[in-house]
Amino acid sequence: MPRPAEAVSDRTRSQIAFAGVPLVLDARGGAYLPEADTLIVSDLHLEKGSYYAARGVPVPVCDTRETLRRLAEIVAAYSPARVVCLGDSFHDRSARGRLSSADQAGLADIAKDISDWVWVNGNHDPEPPDGLTGRGAARLDLAGLTLAHQPVEAPGAQIIGHYHPKLKLRLKGHKITGPCFVAGAKRLVMPAFGAFTGGLRVTRDAPWPDLLGTDWRQYLIFNDQLWPVSL
Repeated sequence: MPRPAEAVSDRTRSQIAFAGVPLVLDARGGAYLPEADTLIVSDLHLEKGSYYAARGVPVPVCDTRETLRRLAEIVAAYSPARVVCLGDSFHDRSARGRLSSADQAGLADIAKDISDWVWVNGNHDPEPPDGLTGRGAARLDLAGLTLAHQPVEAPGAQIIGHYHPKLKLRLKGHKITGPCFVAGAKRLVMPAFGAFTGGLRVTRDAPWPDLLGTDWRQYLIFNDQLWPVSL
């Protein structure tokens, strides 16, 4: 049952009206759509560490466990009817098979009380995962919005992932960097949720004007808080 949007005034969440639809941005890296009782996360990139480690790159392989810990936390905070993972949930086509039994059990535990768990196809994982709770989808239409991994041809506004937006700022001599939400009039780009993900800096240069038009706003995630920023 959809829940009414509630006013959000602290720094850990920010309620905005995206294309006229109430949307709660969360400093943990997800977005909550009250009208559809839906939590949205994007670009988990599970098993990215094991992908690089298998190719001789000396990186830690604990990223999946940390991503799932954070996912469990934000799902518990909202207890939504639906969770949408907005593509690139797995870093590559064989990542599902590299999940440890403990992480498979952890993911199943996170999803067990969710009525509708949706794995949107991404460019890293173009097919729905086999043997996991939930269903696959190329895209999803909810509350007048289109949810997809990358930009799609659609009449209304879109929430997408893929670009891993981040900001780099200088404030009073200090350098500040972090992932961010980027909201234009008709397209909102989610930050990457995964613990081991890079990012594309948001500037006034391509591809951002092509994605968002001439006017947009960033919501920087820094020190577990959200900070609205205008460039």
